[in-house]
Amino acid sequence: MSVPSAPTEMTLHVGEPPNGFVHPVRSTSVSVVVNNFPNLNLNGDHVESPAFDALGHRLAVRIRPDTEYESTARVANKSQTEVELRYNVGLIGNASELVDRGWSSWGKIQPDSTGQAIDLGSRSRLDRLANKREGALIVKVTLWIKSRDTAAHTTSFIPSNPILGNLIKEFDNETTADVKFEVGAREIETRGDGAKRARRSPTTFHAHYLILRSNAPTLAEMCKPGDTTPAQISNVNPEAFKHLLCYCYGGKISCDDLKEHAKDIIDTADRFGVTGLKLEAEAYLVKNEKFALDSIVDSLLYADSKNCALLLEKAMDFVVENRDDVLANISLDNLPSTMMMDLLTAVGSVKKGDSSDDYTYMRVDELRKQLHEKGLCFDGSRKAMIALLKENS
Repeated sequence: MSVPSAPTEMTLHVGEPPNGFVHPVRSTSVSVVVNNFPNLNLNGDHVESPAFDALGHRLAVRIRPDTEYESTARVANKSQTEVELRYNVGLIGNASELVDRGWSSWGKIQPDSTGQAIDLGSRSRLDRLANKREGALIVKVTLWIKSRDTAAHTTSFIPSNPILGNLIKEFDNETTADVKFEVGAREIETRGDGAKRARRSPTTFHAHYLILRSNAPTLAEMCKPGDTTPAQISNVNPEAFKHLLCYCYGGKISCDDLKEHAKDIIDTADRFGVTGLKLEAEAYLVKNEKFALDSIVDSLLYADSKNCALLLEKAMDFVVENRDDVLANISLDNLPSTMMMDLLTAVGSVKKGDSSDDYTYMRVDELRKQLHEKGLCFDGSRKAMIALLKENS
């Protein structure tokens, strides 16, 4: 059985607290309901609440319902260490008001010991109070507990795990790298005298096979550790390839770089199977792309060719929202037939809203989230994602 926890207080700071500030006194409260109280006959013994966790200590409330004179309540320490505290005890009255019964003094309670007894009043009075609540006596205890060691609770300097920082330092490190790539087409031009020369030199990148094997396996398959001959990669923007490698080492792509190279990054990430980077660049386009009537067909074709389902969804939304202008001015004859399902889905989503549980009308973000939660591939067309979800439902 789990041990209940008393709720902690809320602390509100006005102004910036000192570095490492710890409140020296913390408070909480707990209500103890003693059911069938009038029928308790303990012959001078006590009844004890279940133990509960409060501000780092395990405590209990012990109530002694005397048969003739005063009844008492006190706090018991169920922890393995002493606790320094003060507490107030009250009773919940007939109209749910709190009837204050007294305060303890500040004191230290040793393990398996109890604090100062607080008078609850006569047994007959408590019985009358309980009988008005179907036999339940409600005792509320508010605790003020001193931090065991303010200095010990001061926020200590704990350095973050350095692995990501160390990893990014190894990006394009020629000294430690065991594979390399030459990126950029070697375009050849012929001079008037018949001699040939490279119009553009390839860009060389150094990498580590282990990193590529984990984060870009398609790239890893193109090279062997220790091979002195660089793997040749053509028809790729060197700047986009640099961002892809950096991402594999845990690097972040800035908004400025995404603004300048988003489509090149999508092309490169799609080619080499770095899905996370592809979706990050796609999300940037979705957020910032401004569709226009004269270019919407190109946008649709590009999104479809790269399996950018989220970008395609946004483009389809534009078509639906501007359907009158599209029908009057744009020819959709060049769109592949497979895109008709995406168009119908966009129309249906408008009617059903974004909250549909039907995979057919579910938004791309939600499809991807569900695939990710199931550990399935979330890069692909809407049709492919829906099929994969249905297959694994």
